[in-house]
Amino acid sequence: MADNFDGLDSIVLRPGDSNVPYAFKVTVCSAASANNGAYPFGTSINSFTVMHHPHNSTASSTKLVSSKTLSSFVMQLNLSYHSTVAAGLHHLKFVTVGKQNAVSTAWKKRLDFERLNVVTG
Repeated sequence: MADNFDGLDSIVLRPGDSNVPYAFKVTVCSAASANNGAYPFGTSINSFTVMHHPHNSTASSTKLVSSKTLSSFVMQLNLSYHSTVAAGLHHLKFVTVGKQNAVSTAWKKRLDFERLNVVTG
């Protein structure tokens, strides 16, 4: 089982780790004039994609992500160790697709999480 993740440390995946759940919550501004969230006031997220790549490369993959779900502003991932993924620091790249104030035009926003550590032993 992976280490408990408290939001300040790295996520660590080790051999044998399978479907370890992690949740990433996106904050939304509390008012149209506020600047206290990652997303503008009135935003909704309809879907997201997530990929990962090693720190020293841009070759992306989804091998560590065994499943994903979205509930309101919480992106839930189940991460699993994969023997073909190189050990070391990896970056998770999230791309969210949503709408602001029910406008039909979709927008995309990219979020990065750069603290996923894959170890081999």
